[in-house]
Amino acid sequence: MRDVAAAPRYGATRASLRAGKSDPGLNTRVPIGKMVRYGTALLAGVIAGSRGVSAVQSWQQYRTLHESDPSGADAYLTFAQVDAAIAILSLCLAALVWWLLGRGGHAPDR
Repeated sequence: MRDVAAAPRYGATRASLRAGKSDPGLNTRVPIGKMVRYGTALLAGVIAGSRGVSAVQSWQQYRTLHESDPSGADAYLTFAQVDAAIAILSLCLAALVWWLLGRGGHAPDR
């Protein structure tokens, strides 16, 4: 037979949470820095992915029109360059935020 008193608690009541009496293994709060860190990485991944796909499509259109319509193809080359730059910048910004928030927001000591 199972001992009910020794069974692990899977939740806490509101009163016990207000009093600060929750199980040590039960963490109901997520730090804001961690949410910003993961949210930024997710958003940057979405932006970089969509801009990367758009850059590849623009590059393909440029290669297709390069021989027949050079002036029209230049626009596609510009679109591809801008989309690639935005994708790279969003990934760099996400890496910077990830690194800063992963260290607790402190710059390295030198």
